[in-house]
Amino acid sequence: MIQTTTSFQGALKAARRVSTPLIAIRTFDPASAIQMVAASIQKAASIPMLQWDIMRGLGHMNEAGKKVVAQILDGQNPNSIDPPDVLALGSRLPEDTILIVANFH
Repeated sequence: MIQTTTSFQGALKAARRVSTPLIAIRTFDPASAIQMVAASIQKAASIPMLQWDIMRGLGHMNEAGKKVVAQILDGQNPNSIDPPDVLALGSRLPEDTILIVANFH
């Protein structure tokens, strides 16, 4: 179990370096974890970052993510994206895209 911010950021960078497709983060403070993920990405502005949760559906976290969401949804309501659809999105996302899924259980 990772206990420090530095260890968390190091583990995330190591996972991205070897193209780990899925990373599970269990936390009592999802907002803080999401901020640390964004902060640990050096080229955060150019890497599309998307977020999905059960209440809001699919959304973007930066401008690059906004373009990807617009492409993927193609006019569809972001709230209509349910858990199986989120999993299916993985194969359609551009390389290096980060998709944060909160409260997926």
